[in-house]
Amino acid sequence: MIFCCPSSDCGREYKCKFNLKRHFESSHLGLKHFICEMCNKSFASKQILKEHMHRHLGIKPYKCPVCQHFFRQYSQLCLHRRKHDIKYRKAVEVEEEFDEL
Repeated sequence: MIFCCPSSDCGREYKCKFNLKRHFESSHLGLKHFICEMCNKSFASKQILKEHMHRHLGIKPYKCPVCQHFFRQYSQLCLHRRKHDIKYRKAVEVEEEFDEL
């Protein structure tokens, strides 16, 4: 599923709804009230700041339940999970083709 920015003059598209929300709040609403105490970078939400802090601290809290790989951001996990979904769908298609023989 693709999520499109509702701003008529933008046209940005995202694979994760969270990324669209982050883009809209920071780019179109200018909301960046959360500031990193380590580098002074500002963010549109507390969650985005929290995920940014994972980079400073080397934390990867989001775990893939399929392969046990860890990610710093939830959106990275979302994109990664699609790889497993694609592999699963291809395996099912091959199995269905085999059943037809």
